[in-house]
Amino acid sequence: MELDKAGTNRATGGGGGGEGKADGAGAPATISYGGAGAAGSSYSGGSGGGACWNYRTNQNYYGGNGVENGGAGGYGYNGAGPGAGNPSGGTGGLLVIYAKKMINNYQIVSRGSVPPYDEHNYAGCSGGGSINLFYETFEKSANSVIDATGGRQTYRGSGGNGSITKGKMIEGTFIQED
Repeated sequence: MELDKAGTNRATGGGGGGEGKADGAGAPATISYGGAGAAGSSYSGGSGGGACWNYRTNQNYYGGNGVENGGAGGYGYNGAGPGAGNPSGGTGGLLVIYAKKMINNYQIVSRGSVPPYDEHNYAGCSGGGSINLFYETFEKSANSVIDATGGRQTYRGSGGNGSITKGKMIEGTFIQED
């Protein structure tokens, strides 16, 4: 499992790769490959790769790759589940807010998601989104959150983190803040 294609510079995160599992009587002579996660696009986190479960002798099986540009998660093969994507589970998206005065009392999120669980689903999670906040003044409560993380769960390929950009707009000029 890998954390790849992490978002930077207002980018979204890539989807995590699916995992291949081989077990049963034929496991030593079989190969099982999970699908690759897709790269994030300008408006959507990447979809996760599909899982593959193989219990047959001397046969190789492959999970599907995540579909590019915010598409579906990769197909699961042989009883294994699909990766997270659109419409199944969703991905982090593009969020742009421009306000004179912004007050964050709770959460601003654009997270990746986790594929549905079943005992043979080791599919990839989707990538986080891109959060862009532009304001003249910004206030937040003590418990407020801004989050663009990729989907995460044990035994699955993690989605890449998206990005958070926030800052002041003063006389048409953007000044980035942490």
